[in-house]
Amino acid sequence: MGKKGGDHSGKPDTSDSDGHRDRPPGPTKPYEPPKK
Repeated sequence: MGKKGGDHSGKPDTSDSDGHRDRPPGPTKPYEPPKK
């Protein structure tokens, strides 16, 4: 659904789970690919 970066770390799907695994929503960082 919201997983664009192939993030399957077992975390629940949130409204901001578009690659931002451990980052809060906001202009903290543009887009960071999930660290596998």
